[in-house]
Amino acid sequence: MVGPKEARKVLETTGFCREYLQVHTNPLLNLLVSGLVNLEGDRWSKRRKIINPAFHQDKLKNMLPAFYQSCSDMLSKWEKMVCTEGYSELDVWPYLVDLTRDVISRSVFGSSFEEGKLIFQLLEDQLVLTIKLIQTVYIPGWR
Repeated sequence: MVGPKEARKVLETTGFCREYLQVHTNPLLNLLVSGLVNLEGDRWSKRRKIINPAFHQDKLKNMLPAFYQSCSDMLSKWEKMVCTEGYSELDVWPYLVDLTRDVISRSVFGSSFEEGKLIFQLLEDQLVLTIKLIQTVYIPGWR
């Protein structure tokens, strides 16, 4: 049986990690967004080390009440929507998006999604504008 260390060595020697795990994006996007996804090498390692403690098991355990409250709120909304026969058709995607936003708001900022709705709307508008910009702007020789 192959362990994690052996699998990592095989992936590193074959170049799989370098070739397939790095996302290559539009150069214009690299100017607008400088996140962990776009970085490589030492810059990626430094940012990853900064972010890593936030996902430690003990920190995540402390966030469980916020996760529970957000899920509980969503389920209570769903229960109100179910008709008297006990079943109903529901498009869950918008609720899952709101659940994610609510969990982020509660666990990181200490407030519910409803209180910070404007911030998430502004982020969504910014994302839409950035995507439009990337799709429409072409500078010859840029790629």
